[in-house]
Amino acid sequence: MEMIGGGNGYDNKFYGTAHWDDGGHQSSGGSSSIPWPQQLSDAYHTYGIEWNTTYIKWYFDGTLYYTLDTTPAAMSELNGPMFVILNVAVGGPTSWPGAPDGTTVFPQKMYVDWVRWYEWK
Repeated sequence: MEMIGGGNGYDNKFYGTAHWDDGGHQSSGGSSSIPWPQQLSDAYHTYGIEWNTTYIKWYFDGTLYYTLDTTPAAMSELNGPMFVILNVAVGGPTSWPGAPDGTTVFPQKMYVDWVRWYEWK
């Protein structure tokens, strides 16, 4: 799950993306947004991922916004052991907000109320 930040068209949009390697970097994902000028940082939100051996589903505030079929053999590594990373990254490709400059606000912060990980049996 990713939120880019960086102004209009970024601060209100979120992504669900899977990355894997099938002889080269592969990725697939979807996105959604809240109406501008609302920003994701204006309030706490619930981000969810439901993951099993056939799909990954991404949710925002309880609403499904993307489903990825993980049954193709090339995506088998998505069914192995995984871990969770919470990361605040500043900068990125020029197709997103790009490198920090004199207008970039530091320090950047991420507030997390809770993280829950569970397995359905």
